[in-house]
Amino acid sequence: MLDAATVGEPIATLAFATAPIVSTCRSPGRCATSLSHLASRTKASETNPALGRLAAACQELESWQRHLPLRSLPPLVGLAHWYFENLRHPARDDYWWEGDVSLKFFEFAVPIFHLGGWFDVFLQGTLDAFSGIRRAGRSAKCRENQRLVVGPWVHGPGNVGKSQVDALDFGPNAWFDLTETRLRWYKHWLKDVENDAHAAERASRLIVPVLE
Repeated sequence: MLDAATVGEPIATLAFATAPIVSTCRSPGRCATSLSHLASRTKASETNPALGRLAAACQELESWQRHLPLRSLPPLVGLAHWYFENLRHPARDDYWWEGDVSLKFFEFAVPIFHLGGWFDVFLQGTLDAFSGIRRAGRSAKCRENQRLVVGPWVHGPGNVGKSQVDALDFGPNAWFDLTETRLRWYKHWLKDVENDAHAAERASRLIVPVLE
């Protein structure tokens, strides 16, 4: 996830970097997470008969994580055309170009706060965006104000700061106040509030999980 802002320009918010999406879709375990993600975004009132298959599959996620071949995932038939279309493009061809952030690093001209999790399926994209924009951003202001935080979390802002992932507990060091961090970041860049949001030693850090 990237939060971008600069004084005098509109806020740009990207849900996540999509540079590594080809390799992401090739992983059986990661693709199986599409089941629970799709279920969470599906309205209970919808009557698509495929929803019954989806609900049943979500009760057996562990077995679906081992399902092969990837192109025959029955619970997603009729619900996620994009999943099968993605698999029809295993190479990094022009199908991916529109959403490939790595091809546009040189166009970025704003400070960006990059946030990822060690167990986030899009972690590599976050790391690539941070290093790529820091190297090739359009302005010195942009290149010098890229910040990164990675912690022991799974994908999604609602999971940031949680110390427990299933049976694993990473202790109090996993805590992170996303709301407070965002407010400090935007106040500094959009309202000229003097704070430490832009300081590299404060804003960029890797939170290493420690099992308890």
